[in-house]
Amino acid sequence: MTLHAPLAMNHAPDFLAGGGASGAAMRVIDWSATSLGHTESWPQTLRTCLRTLLASHQPMWLWWGPELVQFYNDALIPILGHRHPAGMGLPAARAWGDSWDQIAERAGAAIQGHSCYFEAEPLAMGRGAAEESYYTFSLSPVREEGGAVVGVIGIITDETDQVRSSQMLALEIEHRRRIERHQNLLLDELNHRVKNSLATVQAMAMQTLKGVDAPARDTFLARLFALSAQHDLLTMDNWEGASLEGVIRRALRPWREEGSTRFTADGPAVHLDTKRALALGMGFHELATNAARYGALSNATGVVAVSWEIAPDGKTLKLTWRESGGPPVVHPRQRGFGLRLIEHGLGRELGGMVRLDFAADGLACEWIMKLE
Repeated sequence: MTLHAPLAMNHAPDFLAGGGASGAAMRVIDWSATSLGHTESWPQTLRTCLRTLLASHQPMWLWWGPELVQFYNDALIPILGHRHPAGMGLPAARAWGDSWDQIAERAGAAIQGHSCYFEAEPLAMGRGAAEESYYTFSLSPVREEGGAVVGVIGIITDETDQVRSSQMLALEIEHRRRIERHQNLLLDELNHRVKNSLATVQAMAMQTLKGVDAPARDTFLARLFALSAQHDLLTMDNWEGASLEGVIRRALRPWREEGSTRFTADGPAVHLDTKRALALGMGFHELATNAARYGALSNATGVVAVSWEIAPDGKTLKLTWRESGGPPVVHPRQRGFGLRLIEHGLGRELGGMVRLDFAADGLACEWIMKLE
């Protein structure tokens, strides 16, 4: 390839006019010394392709003739890097250097008349020898009027930043998955140890309380089983809390009767944190135990209705336990452990108010607490 002084614009062929740095690189080449010959003899198809190439803002190149002589536009220069301007006018195999092996087969397919498209492929361009780059590109045959393939148009887009972002995102996702797997393993271990501890306490209690009267022993063991049941519920949601309805139904499950509805639970969806879920679960257990001994669940006709509502501000929960159909209620002369737990212990745990109403037609318990 022979270079000479740049041609004046008015002496350059009109199809090589403009084009910025790439157009200037084309105009300084002595094309008469190449296999393409003098620009005056270039076919109309080549001239049209070069006009399109130089005017395009999309990175493009054109390979022409048997040697696949290379032309390209300004938009391709940042991708070519150090291969500009030396790559202008060279046969493609020389212009692409070591990278030619990556696309030679595809170039051959385009020369045979087959269009090719490749998405986000690693390709060694001129951005830097050690830099891993990714490109989406297509190779399309250029045909003369008779239909023979005389060149190949290449259109390329640098996808390196997008691929790296995707790779970083994939790494983050995998990192998150590993953390979640580790957390799940820790939770499984915690759940296993808690269940083992509760089982040990139950076994110790049964042995220790052998000589104690049966009602007291059974009451204590029932509380342990109730605590264990609420732990099981929290385990199902990885100790991130539980639904209020789930807490209620889990606490009342021991008193569920086949084919009979002894209790109802009605209210909007409410998610409780772990502390509130455990506290309310134990509170409902004490209420149900009291109802089974003295209240609505102590006969065949009584029922329990649990309802709740959220205040318009969305921050306050009002929860009501109401018994009906049981024997007449007698106001207790003294509070047992269960009632003290409900009135005072839950009030502290839930950060709200608890009120018991020993109405003759059925016990009512009302909680008012903050959700935050």
